[in-house]
Amino acid sequence: MRRMRPADASAAADVFYAAQDELYDRLHQPRIPRNEASLTAFLERLVRSDPERAWVVESEGDGTAPDGAAAASDARLAAFGVAVQREAFWFLSFLFVRPKEQGTGVGRRLLERCMPGEGAGEQPAILATCVESLQPVSTGLYASYGIVPRMPMFALVGEPRPGSLPALPPSVRIRSFESIAEGEIDGHRRLVEAVGSIDHARLGYARPGDHRAWRVDDGRQGFIYVARGSGEPLGYGYVQTSGRVGPVALLDPALGPAVVGDLMQRARPAGAWLALVPGVADHTLLALLRAGLRFDGTPALFCSTRDGPRFEGYLPASFALL
Repeated sequence: MRRMRPADASAAADVFYAAQDELYDRLHQPRIPRNEASLTAFLERLVRSDPERAWVVESEGDGTAPDGAAAASDARLAAFGVAVQREAFWFLSFLFVRPKEQGTGVGRRLLERCMPGEGAGEQPAILATCVESLQPVSTGLYASYGIVPRMPMFALVGEPRPGSLPALPPSVRIRSFESIAEGEIDGHRRLVEAVGSIDHARLGYARPGDHRAWRVDDGRQGFIYVARGSGEPLGYGYVQTSGRVGPVALLDPALGPAVVGDLMQRARPAGAWLALVPGVADHTLLALLRAGLRFDGTPALFCSTRDGPRFEGYLPASFALL
C-alpha cells in the first residue's frame, strides 16, 4: 500500500470499471457508460487537492502474459481509495477493489488509511460517503465505522416538457459568475464570499477550490440568484453542455423547480438532462418527475456519522464529490 499519485489515475479508472462491470454483470444490470478520460481527469484533480487521503494497493503480476511472452511481474493496481476533506467535513469519494482481490480485507485497510488520523490536522466533525444501494457489502463496511445510510439520492434523466417547470419569480434576478468576477471592481472576492456563505448555510463548509475546478476544468457555467433590489444572494447553480445540472445550492428550497428550469434553458445538450436529487429535496424531485424526467438506475445512499448537509435545497455535483 502506498500513497496515490496523479499518474495513477488512469490505472485507478481501470480498477473502477473492472469492479463496476463485475457487479453489474453479476446482478444482470446494464453496465454503466464509460468515460475514462473524464474519470481520469477527475481522479487526478482529487489526488492533487487531498494527496494525504488518496491511497492505492499494488499487487504483483499474475504470472501470465499474452502470446506466450515471458511471465508478467510488473506491479499493477489492485485497489484504490480517495477521500477529501472540506473544513470539518470528510467525504469518501472512491473505494474500489478489483474483483479478484475482493473479500481479502484490502477494502477495509484502504478505508482506514484514507480516514483522518490523529495529528492529521483539523479533525472532521462528520464522516460521509455515497454508496450505491445495490452494494450491501460496501454499505455494511461503512456502517461498521458509524457511516450509516441516512438518505436516498436519485439520478433523474430526461427532457422536461415545455412549460412544465415554473419560471423564476419576479423578485429573483440571475447573474453569471463571469459577469460578477470580471465585470465589477473587487468582483471575484465578492463572488467567492457570496458563494461561500451559501455553501456554509447548506453544506456547513466552503470550497473555493472545487468551484474553480468546476468552472475552469469542467467548463460548467455558474450562475448566482439574488434578490431583486437588495442583491442579497439566494443561491447558485451550475449547468454543463453535457446535460448535467449541478451543483445547485439554494437558501430557500422552494426555489428549486424554478432554478433548475432556468438552468435547463441556458444550455442545449446533445442528449438528455441529468440531475442528482436528494430524497429530501422534495420540491425539486417532485417537480422534475411531473415534468417528465425519470429515475435512472438504483438510488445512491448518502451515509454519514451524523446528520450533515441540509440537502432540502441542494443538488450535488456528483455522487463522488458533493
